[in-house]
Amino acid sequence: MDLEGEDVHLAPVVDRVRALQEIRARINRAEVHWPPGQTSSSIAEMVSRHPTYPIALKQSVSLLVEAGNTDHFQLLQGTLGPLAIILGDRLLDAISSGEVPSLADVRTLIELHRIIELAESRSHAITFIIIATEGLGQPLSDEIIRRMLRLEPSTTEEIIRVAATLVARGQWASMRRLVLLVIRQAVTPIPIEPFVIVFKAFISQNLMAEGVELITEAGMTERWAPLYEAQRAVVSGSRAQLDSLAPEMRIAALGLYDQLCSLPKPSDEAHDRAGDMASKPPPEKRKATKRRPTPTLAPEQAKRSLRRKPARRGSS
Repeated sequence: MDLEGEDVHLAPVVDRVRALQEIRARINRAEVHWPPGQTSSSIAEMVSRHPTYPIALKQSVSLLVEAGNTDHFQLLQGTLGPLAIILGDRLLDAISSGEVPSLADVRTLIELHRIIELAESRSHAITFIIIATEGLGQPLSDEIIRRMLRLEPSTTEEIIRVAATLVARGQWASMRRLVLLVIRQAVTPIPIEPFVIVFKAFISQNLMAEGVELITEAGMTERWAPLYEAQRAVVSGSRAQLDSLAPEMRIAALGLYDQLCSLPKPSDEAHDRAGDMASKPPPEKRKATKRRPTPTLAPEQAKRSLRRKPARRGSS
């Protein structure tokens, strides 16, 4: 179907509907042994309605099924249940039908607003969009992030938590972009507390000086003076340098210093390096998070799984 004029905006919907039809057909044709209580039809619906699986991953999962591989469906079922409770059936039904994209595939303001309308909770919908996109290396447009911040100011904390995980993954540019967007576009006063998470991540990666630089770039050295001074003390490795501050600021800065250092202390060598503002991105490291469930089977992983030994053939 070729859409023109006023109907052009429907093209993504048509493409999603077709893709979901192919996914369902592929799973329904597969002759595999499903877990007790499951059928080809119920598995196809489970895959189609998963809110954080992008359409490309759903297609890869259907190819796994076609090849006889069903190993990952316990994980799929385990993540879908809690997400359905949090986000609500109206949104999941719309994702299943192709009316709206999965949260990982949001690309336009129209899609964002429609998802928010359908979700049980606006804040939860926005949170999971951030996790499923920015948190998994699929950046949203600046325009969408700004709209999120206006619609739900509490989004700030979730974006900052995602930014902290990006530091641990070595994705410096993505983290910097998110932090600066939040600071520059926030419509309400920005508390320091959520940002302590990011600066602790800097310390854990031996990037203390880069944290000081980021506060300066954001233009927050005066408004966040206690945090700025605490960061400088961490860089120099001297808590005692905070003693020269005015009493009220000293108390706040000491408290923040202790929060920032409430993790294994970086080596003395790292402190020495911190004085030299390196321009290279952070080293590649991963740090486990304790946040809400997110998709764990990436498309490339799903494709590799096609090479696994097929399951025993039987009736669906």
